[in-house]
Amino acid sequence: MICGKVITDSIVMTNHRLIIQRVTQECKGERKTMKLKVLETNLNLRIERGKVIGDYQHDEEVGRIQASFGADIICNVEDEACEDEGYREALKNYRPIFGMEDSQQRGNSVYVKTCYKAEKIKVMTEPHLLHVKIYFEEDHLNLLVLRILVSDGSQEDFKDRKRQFEKVVSYLESLEDKHNVILTGDWNHGVINDDGRYEEDTGRYYYNYQYIVGCLSEHKMLLAQIKGYSFKGYMKIDHMAVSDDVRICEIKYVDAFKNLDKGIGIPDHKPIRAEIELSSKEMKHDE
Repeated sequence: MICGKVITDSIVMTNHRLIIQRVTQECKGERKTMKLKVLETNLNLRIERGKVIGDYQHDEEVGRIQASFGADIICNVEDEACEDEGYREALKNYRPIFGMEDSQQRGNSVYVKTCYKAEKIKVMTEPHLLHVKIYFEEDHLNLLVLRILVSDGSQEDFKDRKRQFEKVVSYLESLEDKHNVILTGDWNHGVINDDGRYEEDTGRYYYNYQYIVGCLSEHKMLLAQIKGYSFKGYMKIDHMAVSDDVRICEIKYVDAFKNLDKGIGIPDHKPIRAEIELSSKEMKHDE
């Protein structure tokens, strides 16, 4: 199976600064692998002051649009345990796995095509993290769906975001099974400075894109470089990182919900659409 090219980011040190090094990787040759389509979406479900979770519901049209992509796996962040009958009907060919376990019943969810077996491995509430293992005939995937929680954008807020991310990195390190790992979601690191310089009096000095890439590189995880922006037309905060036995053959942001009325429950980030290849445990990547 021949795939296209994908750009990944890694970190190098130059003149005491962390610099992004972009690497083009290409799938080469005929290999016995499995292709999957993955869709990541920020559902934008939250609870306003003075309201309760019963005041909200999942939008059925959002579910229909997600289903139209024909993804094998749908990853949702900013989800909550509100009414979802119409939404679930739109995704009736998928089995849901929920990770909404914080004090407001908010978190992440994964919808897996019913032809695949899946199990929930781990849920975190700060950050929101849902780890699901998905099984195929001859292989499996470790899928981690992440949302770093935010507050007021202050230095202390960004220090807390860093602490949350460090918990994710520690969890990745602790995994006995590091085969076919995908980490995707809303990383909430703020605007990216391409030169890697952030003023000490700003929150991004403590938690930023380059810091994330460096941490992932140390754990043999590669962050895919996606063209364009995912939020507000100038921010790229939704990402997908993979272990070195997963290949991303195609990845992009898609403006899937632009024709829907804005509001809570209507995604305000562009989803990530990706096509990936899983390698069996016996296979190694081409050098």
